[in-house]
Amino acid sequence: MGLSRRQRVLSAVVLGFATVAGIGQVSTGATNAAAAADSGAEKVPHLEVISVKPNKAGSNGSSWGPTPDGVMGKNITVHLMLLNAYHLNENQIIGEPKWSDEEHFDVSGKVADANAARVPKLPMEQKRQAFFQQVLKERFGLIAHNETRALPEYVLVPAKGGAKIEDGKPDPNATPEMKNFSGFSTGGNGSSMIFRFGDSQIDPLLIMLSNETGRTVVDKTGLTGKYSFTLKFKSDMAKAAADDSTPDLFTAIQEQLGLKLEPTKGPVDVLVIDKLERPAEN
Repeated sequence: MGLSRRQRVLSAVVLGFATVAGIGQVSTGATNAAAAADSGAEKVPHLEVISVKPNKAGSNGSSWGPTPDGVMGKNITVHLMLLNAYHLNENQIIGEPKWSDEEHFDVSGKVADANAARVPKLPMEQKRQAFFQQVLKERFGLIAHNETRALPEYVLVPAKGGAKIEDGKPDPNATPEMKNFSGFSTGGNGSSMIFRFGDSQIDPLLIMLSNETGRTVVDKTGLTGKYSFTLKFKSDMAKAAADDSTPDLFTAIQEQLGLKLEPTKGPVDVLVIDKLERPAEN
């Protein structure tokens, strides 16, 4: 069964961050994210060669991210590159053409040989943003600007009875191989998603929730320590079996973490697309 747009984005974003122990401060706004990426781009070597080719394979599978000497993406969309180049969630892109989330591409880029040794030493997120920004601007003609708009969002707050996760407390549901896990990862099957979180601040949870719900999630939990937990919830990727008691995301957060998502509306930084076009041949 094919993935919904929301699930494709969630899977891709989590794939991009998986097993990263610390990703730095999370920005939920396009303006701050773009500024951070542009600042990072001054330190990340420029891609000397960029190749972009249409992918007609029709598979749902994709892979992407920095390589030892540049960046690669197989069967990825421009929509996915935008999300990662400017650290956005679904409702932060305005004016995007329909083809950008429907047509798939194979992308590769390499820095000059003289700069190749610098790439592995740079932070993963910094490289990802800088490289994808360059690909979008140089090969897809991206021109965009930032605005602040009042949009639906969620506030993450403690549920009644308070949060069930504690600073520095081990995850009681961790498997033996996850006992010393640091960072976060995702897994699951056709009916459920499993989000594992180990010895890290709450920020990556906000990323996952923002991309799963399609709204910016603002942290009002007051949780400032490092936490370890496993969150299991029903996936939208396929209908769960009739006897599957796995809760949906909103219920799982309350039952398993002692937190809840409250709908609200607030100022959200968005990226407004002024120009975006299909790439010319290499």
